[in-house]
Amino acid sequence: MGDNLRSIIGRVWTRPYLLLLPISAFILFFNLDKLCFWGDELYTLELIRSPLTEIIRTVGLDYHPPLYFLLAKYWCNIFGYTETGLRSFSALLGLLGILSSIIFYRFLLDKPQFQLASILISIHPVLLLYCRMGRYYSLLYLFSTISFYFFFKMLQSPRIKYILPYSLAGIGLIYTANTGWFVFAAQSVIYFFISRKRELRPIKWFSILALIIAAYIPWLVPFVNQLTTGSTSPEFHLGAGMLPDLAVRLFYPLYSYLLSETIYPWKYALVIPAVLTLALAGIGIVKSIKVNKDVLICLVGITIPLILMVITSLFVFKRLSFAFFPSRLLYALLFVPPLLSIGLSRFRRTIMLTASIILIAFHIYAGANYFQGRGFHNLSYIAPLREVRRDFIKETLEPEIVVSNIHNPSYYLGGSHTYLDLGLFTIRYGDGPYPASIWFLIKSPDQMQVASQLQKLILSLCQQFNYENVSENRYGLIDANYRYYLSRWTGIEFEPYRLRLIHLRYLKK
Repeated sequence: MGDNLRSIIGRVWTRPYLLLLPISAFILFFNLDKLCFWGDELYTLELIRSPLTEIIRTVGLDYHPPLYFLLAKYWCNIFGYTETGLRSFSALLGLLGILSSIIFYRFLLDKPQFQLASILISIHPVLLLYCRMGRYYSLLYLFSTISFYFFFKMLQSPRIKYILPYSLAGIGLIYTANTGWFVFAAQSVIYFFISRKRELRPIKWFSILALIIAAYIPWLVPFVNQLTTGSTSPEFHLGAGMLPDLAVRLFYPLYSYLLSETIYPWKYALVIPAVLTLALAGIGIVKSIKVNKDVLICLVGITIPLILMVITSLFVFKRLSFAFFPSRLLYALLFVPPLLSIGLSRFRRTIMLTASIILIAFHIYAGANYFQGRGFHNLSYIAPLREVRRDFIKETLEPEIVVSNIHNPSYYLGGSHTYLDLGLFTIRYGDGPYPASIWFLIKSPDQMQVASQLQKLILSLCQQFNYENVSENRYGLIDANYRYYLSRWTGIEFEPYRLRLIHLRYLKK
């Protein structure tokens, strides 16, 4: 009996996924419909209802490749076009990504480092946040993790059993997200400047990359169009000046990966020990740079994609806010737990154990905070549309006209109404006559320009066309301190609430 128990403990100790994966599965799949869909998820849901050819055409005009949307369509055909149906696909991919991460860490790290890194990635609040969204982020993370694992295996032994899965993962990567190309840039830096003892010859390495690029040729024309046309949306820059803008683009993803976006408002009793532990790990990382090449590998895996992302956001896809960097570069998170574990392993066992407990406790707190509140730093994820539906249904007895800057609100408000953005409303009604009853659903702070135009239209209808503001409800109160500092940084005055539902009715003269 004792031998069997020791054998079980030994297997769990050397194979932590036997214990960690069920925990990861629980936090990824638990209460998937807790949060309402936010804008990009609603866009995804509407898009994947379209025929395959329409999906490919539409994403070709945006800045995404099509693979995730095609796979999500088939998944939702089976499990439903619902919050749980769409998000369960991402959760499954996230779970596979965590498993791939643990396998990668076992290859890369020594046992104590491997154990801590595996625990941290299994409960990481950033994966909890993004791998539960109905978006491509978890597929991007999965392909990237597989790509890095077989990249290092291929360096040691360039056999077909490693080259083939590496190539397939690479093709999947660039058909999932345009930021997937940054993975190859990081791997190239590792290949030429860090990995000295390698069996993979440069000519073979270039041939493999050429094969991956050749497989991308069918999507090359849409990709070039995406690069050259950029976006019709306004460019995003902070109002604090060029240097603060650049600094935030560089450091916000690092903040997200180290502390997460789900810890607001801060509890200093947990945050301060975590920050001190991160500083301690930083000291250990500096000490390890010259003696452990894995440190350089991790730093390259984080910094090269980040630098390329900043350059891209400044000169190509200029509409992209820094707040979306953590999701678009989610694969950089793969290297954060091993980097921290290597740094902490430079200290005595008791210090490393204490620091590990602090980091694990902090990860648990940040994850619990995700389920308890809506205090996300990225306000896009705060979309209390169920509350909007509750009030909307109370007052609507027949089909209504709804003008909104939210994509596809029909999922929550019902399909019997007519939904128009500002442009379509202007085209349809011009200078009148207007409908007897009009609803406005306005989100802010994103799309502030459109929100401002909608507000001007409402004032015009009330002042010039004899409409009465029957009701106005507000949802998703933004913390006052956070709103103050965000307004200072961006140079934009933020509304106190995330959503507003306004009902106008025509008064007969």
